[in-house]
Amino acid sequence: MDKDTTEKKSYNYWEGKWTYYTRLETAQSATNTLVDNLLKNNTAANPDSIQISLVTFATNATVQIRNSSDSNTLQNSISSLKAVGGTNWEDALSKVSSISTRSGAEKYIVFV
Repeated sequence: MDKDTTEKKSYNYWEGKWTYYTRLETAQSATNTLVDNLLKNNTAANPDSIQISLVTFATNATVQIRNSSDSNTLQNSISSLKAVGGTNWEDALSKVSSISTRSGAEKYIVFV
């Protein structure tokens, strides 16, 4: 999972009022929801069926978490991100591509 950490702004109209959210806050909320929904597929018999890696990118990309099934760890890392730098998605794609998976596992890349 790649996450753009550059600062942008958005406004949402909800229940009769405009609310200001940065794009980072909106992306963090969406990414945390995605983590919850994906990890629901893990079972007691196979608790690591779904594993998620987190790569952040701005001026440079950084692997924050590799192959985790721990929702709290992932969400804490996502929620603590700060917006800085540019949008170097090419470096992020390179870093994600270098993360190994289990034998036979499929890899999906999601840019947020």
